[in-house]
Parts: sequence; structure tokens; C-alpha cells
Amino acid sequence: MGSDIANIITLGIVPKIRYDDVTITYIDPKKDITVTKNLRVSTAKSWFHLFMSNPENMEGSWFGRAESNLLRSVLDEAKVIAK
Repeated sequence: MGSDIANIITLGIVPKIRYDDVTITYIDPKKDITVTKNLRVSTAKSWFHLFMSNPENMEGSWFGRAESNLLRSVLDEAKVIAK
């Protein structure tokens, strides 16, 4: 709430930054494997972003793609440990 008010007072010149944390854990008790990875995705909004062009493939879901990549990374590491 505080960053919303600061963003309005500064007319959006100071960017509003949001952080989303993701933790993915793979556990296989039979093989005694535990893999945990963390990821933080940050996004910023300000009036300046209205005038910036979006490079190709930037409008999709950053969070969803980051989460998918993290999940794939955890599963790949679990396979390596299981060998």
C-alpha cells in the first residue's frame, strides 16, 4: 500500500517494484533425495515504462515462465543425484 501512495505522489516517476518469491522442492524419501531451489521475480511499473517499446516475447507471463524453468531445473538436478 505504501509504494502505491509513493507512486501516486511522485506521479509514477519513482517506479513501483513488486517481488514474487517461488520455492520448489522435490523430495524422494525412498532414494533420500531432496532438491530445493528458490527464485525471486521482480517487476517495476512507472510512467516511463509507457514510452518504452516491448522487445519480442516480453509481454508473456514472466512469472509463469520463470516458475516453469525453476521446476525443470529442480527435476533435472534430482535426476543427476538419483544416478
